Amino acid sequence: MENQQIYLLIGIVIVLCCCLLSSIGVGGYYYSYGGTGTTYTIAPGDSLTGVATKFGVTLEALISANPQISNPDVIGVGQVINIPKS
Repeated sequence: MENQQIYLLIGIVIVLCCCLLSSIGVGGYYYSYGGTGTTYTIAPGDSLTGVATKFGVTLEALISANPQISNPDVIGVGQVINIPKS
């Protein structure tokens, strides 16, 4: 292969990896949902209390915005949660 083809292939691989990582929410990415707030992907070491503090919302508001969380003490890395507007 020529050098240009190798560089192009490397570039494509990098772009695909970045797209994959952002789509699964690695690193605590934020996404908009319906203009009413934000979603956040749980990263290692996160807790709902910490996420609430990070976004300036109360823990109670965060729990209310996430009825899918049956036990607020148990959240998983990669789990996407809703962040209400503060």
